[in-house]
Amino acid sequence: MTKINEDHRRELSRAIASWYVRKDNKYYRVDAPGVAISQPDVKQASFARIRREFPHIELDIDLLRAAFKVAFGLYPEDTSEAISPWSGRLVSRPGDSRRIMLEDGFATINLWRPPVYRDRRGNAADWGATGELLEWLIPDESTRRHVTDWIAWNLQNEADRPTWSLFLHSKAKGTGKSLLCQVLEALFGAANTTSQNGITKLTGRFNTTVLLSKLVVCEEVKLKQGSSAANDLKTFISEPRVLVEQKGQEAYQTDQHCCFVFTSNHLPLWLEADDRRYFIVDVEHEGHASGPRTEAFQQVVRRVQEQINDPVALGALYNALIHHEVAEGFNAKSLNTTTHATPVMRFIQDSSRQVSTERLEEYLNGRDQNFITQSDLVHYVQSTMHANTETIRHKMLELGWHKVSVKWGGVDYAR
Repeated sequence: MTKINEDHRRELSRAIASWYVRKDNKYYRVDAPGVAISQPDVKQASFARIRREFPHIELDIDLLRAAFKVAFGLYPEDTSEAISPWSGRLVSRPGDSRRIMLEDGFATINLWRPPVYRDRRGNAADWGATGELLEWLIPDESTRRHVTDWIAWNLQNEADRPTWSLFLHSKAKGTGKSLLCQVLEALFGAANTTSQNGITKLTGRFNTTVLLSKLVVCEEVKLKQGSSAANDLKTFISEPRVLVEQKGQEAYQTDQHCCFVFTSNHLPLWLEADDRRYFIVDVEHEGHASGPRTEAFQQVVRRVQEQINDPVALGALYNALIHHEVAEGFNAKSLNTTTHATPVMRFIQDSSRQVSTERLEEYLNGRDQNFITQSDLVHYVQSTMHANTETIRHKMLELGWHKVSVKWGGVDYAR
């Protein structure tokens, strides 16, 4: 039997222990914990990975057996050298490079991973082609500043979360909405991003990996006002803690750190007039797929793609955003829709208010009564109009109604 190099053995055991967790005598990859793996498969996969990632270690069967013995053991002298029992829970801890977090002997998997480009970036700070892209998409300087402030704030405060989202709209196709989302995915890291068409995965039952992403991109979003999906979005954007569920696991409450970006070729007229969860930007321009300046815009597209595929250039963009000073009036926790409303936001607000007022007027006129109890009014507004009851007082005044207190049947009523 050959003499074992203990330094090499420890190095290999720690690596294996960092790649897997154990639950009910099955093993799970830390990088992809959705599928259970048998011990023989783990050993074979570990052998292949060791040969690839540890070329400086001369492997022999005795060293490998010794490393496996400790890694798969139940009572190690050093817990970092043995695969830990898994609690079954996943978390997202942006900024924390630990993949496995131990508490009372059980491991919790941290899904957040530091993007590789950040280790390779230099000191240069340069917006590069992304700056050109933003000027094409958002020519208004004030609106563009608000968008860049939002992006920069989320990168500078990665462990935190905003309570409002970006919504990119254009009637034409090929305006660069998806490209800007690709830039954001590169900045936050593909491993920390979930991109999807629609919101089915986000609002579905088993949405753990989506809500534990740092960046969630939903393209081609089109909903109905007051739908359960629209209400779910409100919760996800606003609430710091959410209920998540994985297949075969009990649901549990966890912190979420998501920032959301939505895109659509349809105006989001399903939004309520006073909704402060969406900063909506019309990114229409003449460089779209069938526009007169398509070729000029395509040159920018090519430069942006080159930028985000180059770790050094991407790192320079990241540095520019990390050192970007957000405007004094910027607030990631509260969107002032009066101060920062874009033209498309004002249009949606006016349209929503007009439709809501007309529906309310039709309902009141159809009752053929000159009174309505507050409870009946609230029930109609919530169950049929799916509107915010706090705005109804103003609509009632606008329609010529006023509130009085009355009594009948020995009970006081507001009407």
